[in-house]
Amino acid sequence: MAVPLQINLRGVEPHDEAFRAEVERQAEKLGKLYSHITNLRVVVESPPGHKKHGRTHKVSVEILLPQKKKVVANKDYSESGAHEAVTYVVREAFDAARRQLDEYSKRQSRIVKTHEAPPHGTVSEIHLEKDFGYITSSEGHEVYFHRNSVVEGGFEELQPGAEVRFTEESGERGPQASTVHPVGKHHIAE
Repeated sequence: MAVPLQINLRGVEPHDEAFRAEVERQAEKLGKLYSHITNLRVVVESPPGHKKHGRTHKVSVEILLPQKKKVVANKDYSESGAHEAVTYVVREAFDAARRQLDEYSKRQSRIVKTHEAPPHGTVSEIHLEKDFGYITSSEGHEVYFHRNSVVEGGFEELQPGAEVRFTEESGERGPQASTVHPVGKHHIAE
């Protein structure tokens, strides 16, 4: 797809064909990645610097998307004024913009990685005098837990029916909870 491309140069030689070719190549790659780009503006600044210390090249890639969404990536690079430095910064800025577009595209497609809620359940039995209890998991199986598994010493406050989240592992006699967190008034959303 041909992306509407606008190149603004500040302190960079406009006749530098290698630089312009790199911007156009990167814009074409971006257009293949995401076909809904409505406008692409690249600003390259190379303010005058001391010959002894080199020049700083600044590249800004601004991508306009539908519904007035905007992606902006900026990169700076200090070098001894070589033309390779400007094209390097252009590639770096486009790479940063591409990563942002990938993330935006995934969010739009709802392919963003979701974190699974920790296992949870309710206390089905508790034996305070023997220092253990059982949790009925949300899947319906029983999980043993010991007093030492309850975080922040909350074993005495637990009662049958209390909602908990836990880390389950395999024990000698079946599933057991290695860490138990009382949920309290905050409920776990599934």
